[in-house]
Amino acid sequence: MPPSQKINLKDKIDDGEIDLSMCDLQDVPVKDIANIKNVFSLDLSNNHLITLPFGFIEQSPYNITEKFLHLKVSNEA
Repeated sequence: MPPSQKINLKDKIDDGEIDLSMCDLQDVPVKDIANIKNVFSLDLSNNHLITLPFGFIEQSPYNITEKFLHLKVSNEA
């Protein structure tokens, strides 16, 4: 997804899950996600993600397990 095209996260929330699958994401919208409350799951599948921001998994309130995570955590800010 081009940087100029912004996702409305509120449109992607359904039944406690943020579904960002198939959004052509190259980066995780960390700041936008952090502002969403009452969500327990985050789906980032089928995007163009190679890495997650450093500390994203540890600081995330969402259900992220290594069993389903096939990305590397980057030390780059």
